[in-house]
Amino acid sequence: MKIIAISGSLRKASLNTKLLELVKAQATAHDVEIVSITDIPLYNSDVEERGMPESVSSLSDKIRAADALYIATPEYNYSTSGVLKNAIDWLSRDREPSKPLGGKVIALAGTSAGMSGTSNAQTHLRHTLALLGADMVTNPQVLVAANYEAMVEPSDMLKDLIGNQLAAIERRVKMHG
Repeated sequence: MKIIAISGSLRKASLNTKLLELVKAQATAHDVEIVSITDIPLYNSDVEERGMPESVSSLSDKIRAADALYIATPEYNYSTSGVLKNAIDWLSRDREPSKPLGGKVIALAGTSAGMSGTSNAQTHLRHTLALLGADMVTNPQVLVAANYEAMVEPSDMLKDLIGNQLAAIERRVKMHG
């Protein structure tokens, strides 16, 4: 199974990117490719009229070719990051007949300093992605709250939770045939 993974944080030492690296390490039977959204420009329809930026086209193609998409989001002001929302906005504008997010199996995870562990950010993302026709994996949820140490020295419980989420992704992908 091929999974494209994107982090909603651009920071080099991002804990959400570190979470994706843990997902990749746990997914020994799958091919997980972490793809950066750093080069995606701010959405602007004037830019879109001149053609999709290469960074957007590349991400669209990778997602379209993958079996699933795994997103790790931080939580900023009770929502997802602007850079992640921007990337999704660009992906929604893809002009190809097969949309990269439509029908795509997508799982969410996230870590934040707050007590909600990105639950608000994930809820907002689910609403947006559902509108775009994504096939959301909603259980189990990976919410790492107020615990930076969890990303430095991940517990067996967190590793098991990620493993269970990966199994849920695999079941959903198999349902698609």
